[in-house]
Amino acid sequence: MQLDDVRVHGESGPPVLLLPGGAESCDGFFPGLREGLMATAQVVEYDRPGTGTSAADGSLAGAAAALGSVIERLGRGPVVVVGQSLGGAVGVLLARDHPEQVAGRPQPHSRPPREPKPRPTDPTGAALSSQRREQA
Repeated sequence: MQLDDVRVHGESGPPVLLLPGGAESCDGFFPGLREGLMATAQVVEYDRPGTGTSAADGSLAGAAAALGSVIERLGRGPVVVVGQSLGGAVGVLLARDHPEQVAGRPQPHSRPPREPKPRPTDPTGAALSSQRREQA
């Protein structure tokens, strides 16, 4: 089955969503994983905007929002998200923004999405920041 930039393999079992890292597409990114999971799960593959078969452009938050919409249209219930590297960051945002759609999220080689660091507003914080710049 294919819906937008999502492909579903397998007919039964819990849905497991694969999100590759970097600018990779799902094709060939998880060698053997799709086939191994298909015996006991429905494997859902998603190419983030700008990767694989998807249209160009898109932020991580935009990718998570688009994915939330696609999961809802698939109607397969909450998914286990396996996000590697940058795909893991999309998985974190998906779980944060759509917790009802995520059953779990193992994330090999992933880190959380970066949040902008707050600028110091108090005099002590400003002095410490100034001191660090002078030492650099």
